[in-house]
Amino acid sequence: MATSTFTQQHIHFAGRCQQCAETKTTRTLLEMELQALSTENIKLREELGREHKRMIESIDALRQQYEEKIQKLNKEHLKSQKKTLEDIFNLHTRNLDTRNNHTDTMLSNEISMSKFRGRTRPDRCFSQSRASQGRQEDTDYFSKVSEVARAPEASIGK
Repeated sequence: MATSTFTQQHIHFAGRCQQCAETKTTRTLLEMELQALSTENIKLREELGREHKRMIESIDALRQQYEEKIQKLNKEHLKSQKKTLEDIFNLHTRNLDTRNNHTDTMLSNEISMSKFRGRTRPDRCFSQSRASQGRQEDTDYFSKVSEVARAPEASIGK
């Protein structure tokens, strides 16, 4: 019976040795697979880093283009505003000239009529006060329009 116990123990230890060998083989295979995965992980991280850098550069380029377009649109808008203000200014100037010519014509007509009637001085009560009031309003408006017209010109360069 002693042999049989020895044989059983031998078989038991042989089985354990085989199991140990399989475990070592499995462990070696798992370590090799882990190493391969680690290497692949490192490569993927590097590629991800490069891709991230390209995306950041692309976003920066788009942001730069956006800012340039905004600046261009702002300049165009300011030029358009300046042109509009210049047109308003020119129109108002023509209106002032027309009003002043009309006032001068009225005064001249009154002078002519008073000379025709035999007076040397015209009746200035109505026409003179109306003319001076109109010219004062024109001067006030003219100074405001010229200030506004000059303001966008200074900011166009910005």
